[in-house]
Amino acid sequence: MKLPVLTTILPKKVKAKLHDNPLLLIKNLRVYDKNNNIILNNISLKLYENEIYGIVGETGSGKSILANLILGVENDFFIEKGEIILDGIDVTNFKRSDWIKSKLRGKTIGYFMQSNFLMLDPNLKIWFQIIEEELLKNKKDKNYKNKLLIKASDLLESFNFKNSYVVLNSYPHELSNFELRKIALLIIIFSKPKLIILDEIFMNLNLMERNEMIKILKLIQEKNNIGMIIISHDINLISELASIMGIIYKGSLVEEGKKEEIMKYPLHPYTWSLIMTIINEKNAKYFDIFSDDKKHKNFKNNDNYFSFKNEYSLKIDQFLKPPQFFHTNSHYVYSWIYDKNSPKNLEVSKLIQDIWNK
Repeated sequence: MKLPVLTTILPKKVKAKLHDNPLLLIKNLRVYDKNNNIILNNISLKLYENEIYGIVGETGSGKSILANLILGVENDFFIEKGEIILDGIDVTNFKRSDWIKSKLRGKTIGYFMQSNFLMLDPNLKIWFQIIEEELLKNKKDKNYKNKLLIKASDLLESFNFKNSYVVLNSYPHELSNFELRKIALLIIIFSKPKLIILDEIFMNLNLMERNEMIKILKLIQEKNNIGMIIISHDINLISELASIMGIIYKGSLVEEGKKEEIMKYPLHPYTWSLIMTIINEKNAKYFDIFSDDKKHKNFKNNDNYFSFKNEYSLKIDQFLKPPQFFHTNSHYVYSWIYDKNSPKNLEVSKLIQDIWNK
């Protein structure tokens, strides 16, 4: 079985979505740190209403930096080129004052950071922390507080809290870490944003907690038509929720496609290694990619900040970023092994065949 023939040109029949107004549009985003190292390399993605986009990558791949840049809370990096369009508004060069005036945070976009649930005020009861922001919007209506408390109570019950009254009147230290995580998520969606970014929301959860969180996130999307970006190093968890998946390696989006395409027909060697960890960690080593920066320090500022040290490595990977190769209209990869002049003309490995056949 030979590798599929891919094309670098998207077929002309591809049609844009009707009323093509994505909630989030990122175009050719290229970002450097203070030492002039490439952190994000020509990232492009789209997210529409009621879609879940899963971003998968190892620690240090640039996932969280991308999320922070979307929210305008990252000050240690500078954008050399590219655009970030949020709900039709260009926020690429927004300053703090612009964010305050626009009121995009909270109203249009919410953000669950890795340590969100630890940032609840220990001196305030949960009920106040949930409704505080909404309460300030309508001080004249005397019944507004009660309406918000009823809403908060209903949400707590939908989040699988058995006694919402007790939870509302608790302080953060009286609740478990998982309960606090759910509270932090509830606070984010209380204002009904159009888009939420969830950065490692599953981190350190046990199996039962993960399954419960997956159900909660599905419920949120179904009831509110909220767009979501879910960030994780765990491709298996992402596949439980995402409709579209993007694979990031060393700051580059190396593969993107529908969930079914990524999971059943992975194209990039790094994606192969992620898929293999689900089935058998020993087999994943077959596609091992060095993550030690010292081993590819010569390519640190190269336009292609990944060079594969495995059977599928090509010399050109070390010097030139590959173009886009399309497998379907929605599934593409950046990898020289699909070039028609590739010296390897690789056959799909037995391990990957097994995945595709299951």
